[in-house]
Amino acid sequence: MLRSLASLSKTFSVARAATPSGATFSRYYAAEPAVKTSDSKVILTFACPHAVISKQEEVDFVNVPSTAGRYGIHPNHVPIISELVPGVVLVGKGNETTKYFVSTGFISVHPGSRCEISAVEAIPVENLDKAAALAGLEEATKSLQLAKSDYEKAEAQIGVEVSQALISAIDGTGY
Repeated sequence: MLRSLASLSKTFSVARAATPSGATFSRYYAAEPAVKTSDSKVILTFACPHAVISKQEEVDFVNVPSTAGRYGIHPNHVPIISELVPGVVLVGKGNETTKYFVSTGFISVHPGSRCEISAVEAIPVENLDKAAALAGLEEATKSLQLAKSDYEKAEAQIGVEVSQALISAIDGTGY
């Protein structure tokens, strides 16, 4: 412990020495929030590594599958951070509800009805292929039966769960 504190102290000393003498640093605050807030709509930002699905879009509600269960986000929802599980994210706007299958990710709800979803994968449900999901389930089930190590068992179990969630999403029973 002492060794790491001494090392950290030395790092800060080097950083101070690299700062131009007489330099001062100030912190400034924005006059207005940089993001939208709302009392009547949810402000949704929904993205995955390869695409931004929506950026600060006003929607009526968002419904997500999480480790805490499935729950809905409406305007003025309590702030929360939760891990997503494989399943369907519902985004309601007006009379339309858009459905996306997510493999995993996180959801954060902030004051001002702001909601951020960061998913590893997000695919519109209408683009899913049931035959491919069934084949994936069959393959994952075989892998689970043949698995020898804990790692192989865990990997195969994840494949089974994701495939089952895909099939439920396609059948309309996963939400």
